[in-house]
Amino acid sequence: MTSSTVLAAMGVTHPRRQTLLTIASQEPPPRRRFLAGADAIRTAEQKIADLQADIESNRQLSTSLRATDAMLKA
Repeated sequence: MTSSTVLAAMGVTHPRRQTLLTIASQEPPPRRRFLAGADAIRTAEQKIADLQADIESNRQLSTSLRATDAMLKA
């Protein structure tokens, strides 16, 4: 049985089968996650924007905190 046949037997629709097979054959494979769908991409992009805003809002304070040798030995 081919991978496509197995997926079809599991009830996976043709467009989803094609997507899964494409992902599985990528070299290199996706590093962490495959975002399936425009809504998933929007959610991830919003999270990135939120994290970036957090970084920028406290950048000066955050970068002013440098560990000293004494702190590292404690």
